[in-house]
Amino acid sequence: MRLYGLNVENRKLTLFVFAALMGLASAQTVELAVQIAAGALDGDPNLLTPFMGELFMEGAASGTNDEPFRFNPTTGMVTQITNANPPGGGADSNLTSQFVFDGNLYAVMESDTGRELFKYNTSTSQYARHVDLNGSGDGFPRSFQEFDGNLYFSAMDTNVGDELFRLLGSGGTAPEINVTGNGTSIADGDSTPTAGDNTDFGSALVAGGTIDKTFVINNTGTGVLSITLPVSISGSHASNFMVTSAPSASIAAGGNSSVTVRFDPSATGTRSAAISIGNSDSNENPYNFSIQGTGTAPEMDVSGNGTAISDGDTTPTAADNTDFGDALVAGETVDKVFVIDNSGSATLNLTLPVSVGGTIGAPLDIPQCMRTRRTLVRGGAVGGCRRALHGRCRGGRAYSGMIPKPCRVSRAALRTDGSGSSRLALSRASAWESSGRRS
Repeated sequence: MRLYGLNVENRKLTLFVFAALMGLASAQTVELAVQIAAGALDGDPNLLTPFMGELFMEGAASGTNDEPFRFNPTTGMVTQITNANPPGGGADSNLTSQFVFDGNLYAVMESDTGRELFKYNTSTSQYARHVDLNGSGDGFPRSFQEFDGNLYFSAMDTNVGDELFRLLGSGGTAPEINVTGNGTSIADGDSTPTAGDNTDFGSALVAGGTIDKTFVINNTGTGVLSITLPVSISGSHASNFMVTSAPSASIAAGGNSSVTVRFDPSATGTRSAAISIGNSDSNENPYNFSIQGTGTAPEMDVSGNGTAISDGDTTPTAADNTDFGDALVAGETVDKVFVIDNSGSATLNLTLPVSVGGTIGAPLDIPQCMRTRRTLVRGGAVGGCRRALHGRCRGGRAYSGMIPKPCRVSRAALRTDGSGSSRLALSRASAWESSGRRS
């Protein structure tokens, strides 16, 4: 049995060990190794961690606490590592954890965005942030545990909060995801779709047009990469994109698997979405990138005489060439030109020949009309006689017309009270021929 006692003298702490059983007393000296804080301030050394022949610790400096220090036993000097947050000091670095893993010294300290994992650089004797676990937020790595050659710990990520992370050791195994399109790597978080990496699908017709693009999920790590299925598509126009071929649920180290996405636009213009691939990579889960495509469609416009003609227009007018005017049945024609414009964003295909249809109406039965009434009128601008025709045509339309002298070799206009005008032709042999409005 031993009894220990302490004595302080000249800044030396002496540990007395009484060997009661032997009846002998021996003393072992404990001394102040170094004073960390100046004056009467409390140095408060903590988290003592041996590394590369020096002793690293957390302590208090003038005006700040929880700062990183290193003690050299050969020189007996303690040095504050002043590049912690903020660089050069001025606020607590808040050193909360310090450890050696795989031959390197790591610490958890404050960064410009919160507590993150730092790594000590033996060449510069400075700490540098090793990874930003939570973007603009506080990562707060903690609960470190070595396992299968890697260092596992809990930390807050950018998406859902606390998750399990791991720091890879040189002898450990871990997957590493990388996605490519068209042989070009797509960075996790990429928000600028381009044709070069297949993230810009190009143009497709709204009516029946589709475009497929393939993305390759590569595992460049040393462990099996697990993929969370189904691959997720989200965003403003997510319904315009769909996965037509899913990747494998697991990808061996050095292997790959493909996912094919189809673009089927529902409207014209740019259609945007984002692909999210859940996976077992420690710092790229999920793997996200933006995609887009352009919906196109032709737009047909028809004009006549420089005037637009609405689709379905039922009121012909001379202004837009839809009213052809009058033409003799025998030998006279009227030509009108209509211009077809494509103001859309895709090629307009026309079905030829152009079809002309509609209701022509029953032709006038001249002999039957003539039986109704026939009179002769004398006088008129040309002198002589003029034959006036009055009657009612088939279909109940009344007509009247003047045939100038000589009656046997003339033509006259026949006007009806129905849908417009007709022409009446009188042949030399007194045979009757009629024409009507054609629509």
